[in-house]
This record gives sequence, C-alpha cells and structure tokens, in this order.
Amino acid sequence: MYVYEWTEAPGLFIMISVTFLSTLLSGKDQGVSQPRGCLARSHLVHSKVIIWMVFTISMGFGIHPHLPTRFYDHDLPGYSGGLYFRGENERVASLVSRWMGKNVTSGIQLDYDKHSSRVRTPYVLNGDLRTILSYLWNDPADVKYERRWIASTSQDDPTPESIALDFAFPPSGHNPSQPVYLVLHGLSGGSNEGFVRDFVLHATSRNSTTAVLVARGLMDTKVEGPALFHGARVDDIDAAVQVLRTMVGPNGVIAGVGFSMGGIMLSNYVARSGEGCALNFAVNISGGLDMRQQVKFVRSKWLWQTFMAEGLRDFVLKRAWLKIENRVGKEAVSTLLRASNVMDIIEHGFYRYNSHKYENSNQFLAEMSAMGDYKSGKPSAQGRIARVNIPLLVIFALDDPVSSHRTLGAHPEEVVETGEGNVIMAITKRGGHVGWPTGIRPWTDGWKYMNEMALNFVESGVQEDLRFHLKGKHVMW
Repeated sequence: MYVYEWTEAPGLFIMISVTFLSTLLSGKDQGVSQPRGCLARSHLVHSKVIIWMVFTISMGFGIHPHLPTRFYDHDLPGYSGGLYFRGENERVASLVSRWMGKNVTSGIQLDYDKHSSRVRTPYVLNGDLRTILSYLWNDPADVKYERRWIASTSQDDPTPESIALDFAFPPSGHNPSQPVYLVLHGLSGGSNEGFVRDFVLHATSRNSTTAVLVARGLMDTKVEGPALFHGARVDDIDAAVQVLRTMVGPNGVIAGVGFSMGGIMLSNYVARSGEGCALNFAVNISGGLDMRQQVKFVRSKWLWQTFMAEGLRDFVLKRAWLKIENRVGKEAVSTLLRASNVMDIIEHGFYRYNSHKYENSNQFLAEMSAMGDYKSGKPSAQGRIARVNIPLLVIFALDDPVSSHRTLGAHPEEVVETGEGNVIMAITKRGGHVGWPTGIRPWTDGWKYMNEMALNFVESGVQEDLRFHLKGKHVMW
C-alpha cells in the first residue's frame, strides 16, 4: 500500500517501519497466544500511537502519482482503479451515465483520484489514516430509531429467531414514492455505528425510509437457538427483504446497502438469490467478493485485525460462550479466547462451531463470498456471481488496509462481464476502509463521499427504470 502510494524507497521505508511497530505493539504470535499489545486491548485510544507514528513518518514524503514497477509488485494491484461496467448492457450503461452525469466508458478514473481533485482531503496521506481518522473525527448526530422484530429461520434451526430491524423515517414520515433502504452494518457493529448513522441521516434527508438489520446476537439481542451469527448465513437478510417487500408492495423500490462485512453478506445474498432477488438495487461498500483471498493479507492480520478481533469477542461471541463450549468443548473455546486476529477467530470460532456444514475454514470463506466459487480466466467457471440479476455496485479503495484488493478478483473488467453484466465496480486508488475523507475539514462532511455515491446510484437507477417504462421497454430487474 505504501509502495503504491509513494515511490519505492520512501514507500518501502514507511511500510517496514509501520509493520515493525504494529507487530511490536499488537503482540503478534501465530494466532493462538494471548495478545499482549495495546491494539488488542483498546479499539481506539492506544491505536493512536501507531496512527501518529505513521503520520509523522508520512509527512516527510510527497505523494507520487505513478504505480511502481519493481519492488513488491505481487502485493499490489495490476491496475490503478476506475469505474468498471459492461457497456453492452444497455440498462447498466444508461444507469451509469445518469449517475455520472455524462456518457462514460468503462475504466475511467473516478473524481476522488484525480490529481486536480478538490474532493479528497489532501493531508490524509495513506489508507491507514483515511480509515482510522474517519472513525476518530466523524461523529454524526444520533438517529431516532423505531425497532421492529421479524421472524427468521435457518437450515441449522427451524425454530424462528427474533431479528431486530431498526427503522428511521424522514421528518415528514414514510414516503412511498422514494426508495426504502435495507442497511447492513459492519462486523461487530449495529444501527449505532457512525457510518451507518451517517448514511441513515443522508437517506432520510432525501425522504427515504431506512431499516438497519441488526445481526443476530448484536446490540444485546437474544439468540434463543443454536444458530448463532456467522457471515455465510443469508437467511436473516432474506427474511428482512421479504418483510420490506410486503411493506412497499411489488412496485416499491428496495435497495440494500452494506458496509464492510455487511457488504460481503449483501453481495453474497444477491448472487445466491439470482432471479429470485426481491431487492431492486444493491451497494457493497468496502466489502470483498472472494474472502478466500483475505487469508493472504498478512499486514491486515498483524495490524488491523488485532483490535477488530477484540471487538468480535466482546460484541458477537461474548453472550454465546456457553453454547459454543457445549458444541466444540472447553479446549476449543480456550484457543478461541487466545486468537489474536479475525482470521483466527473465523478458524477457531465461526468455522469450528459450524464444522458440521463445512469441511474446512476455506470452504466457510468460500460460502460467505459472492465469488467463492469463481475461477479467474475461465468463462465456464464464473460461479454464482454470474447469477446477479440486479444492479450491484461495489465501492472499494485499493489502499484499504483492512480488506485486500485481491478479494475483488484479479481483473475487475473480467468480473463485470460475468452473467448479464449487472455488476458495477467503482474502485478508487485512495480511500481506505469505509473512509474516503473529503475537504479541508473532513469532520464536517463525515462519510459523505461514499454514502452520497450509494444514494445517487440508487436514485439514478430509479429514474432510469421510470424512463425505460415510459419508453415501453422491459425492465429486467
């Protein structure tokens, strides 16, 4: 990432320095030892140590515009980002043109990356800072939610579970002429996550109703049966979509928007649903499509996943220790408690608990991914991503320090050609993970860039649907 942002020598120096510091402070040890470092014990305060070390080192170097061609190329993407879509799909092409405000071709550079851009914050110099500073300085207003409970069953447990949907309405009340948004939060968050609140405030200001699906067991919700939360299950998403479809009727518009883990799960749901998907549009923000590739992202494992793992234990697994122990045993729970990163928690926790369904953790990761059965370069082996039947927008930054660019596939122009060409990829060179700070005073904008990009995409799609209906053309989604 640092080599990608700067020239080889400064970038390598920064990368080595930060890797050394993050390893020292996170107490990294082969995935099972008790984490000793500050990042594993505190999600916010102690992480500032690394943030300001990175910032101090970074200030000594300018941003270099060119992609390096020698050192560590195997860790870098083979492209510089851009907007990718299938131009032969008339409806996708017209949607993208309306969204961009002009006719565009696949592969164009997005405004966040342009050297003359006044969009991005100029003094936030790398993906680490674009990620963590967004969390530190963005504090959207509180949202008044109205919680409703829906029933959801799973193949693991036919007994219905009560799943929370947190609704937020426009100031004037529900407007049936506007899209309804189903929002999926991050890994250990909920409807109170900062970027979720920011999105909800933006959406309701545009007279749209939002419903945040709270993952089972989070925000102090109870799980009565044995089917605990895990990323490969899409039953709860489908239950929420069906409830919203009943609410808005067959002609209403429902768009799904997922952040990070929520984006991963949303994309998987859309791909698996195929023609039966009851959503009209979907937007995945900072979520990968093939999580098998995340295992190779060692830097994320050593730095970011250490304190993310603590959040997983505190907010996702803590209330279910007895159920986990009853199924996998005390020794396995002890190993899980010592896991120092997210991938190890998946290995020793989510996979182990569900090992009756999956042969290994790699299969678990494959099953939670829209491209989990995809093989690059083999048109006959596109897998379930080819079944996507609605416009699915993936917003991702190549300097994301949490999720590897490899989770998008090696060639975005190849991915958007799968199936009928309903996948659109908006990939920026810069932005971080659920970040994209904008302006000189980014705390006044919050997560405006990514959230408005998602809302504008959906609203452009609605307008294009109306235009095609008026022209008497068949709408395929």
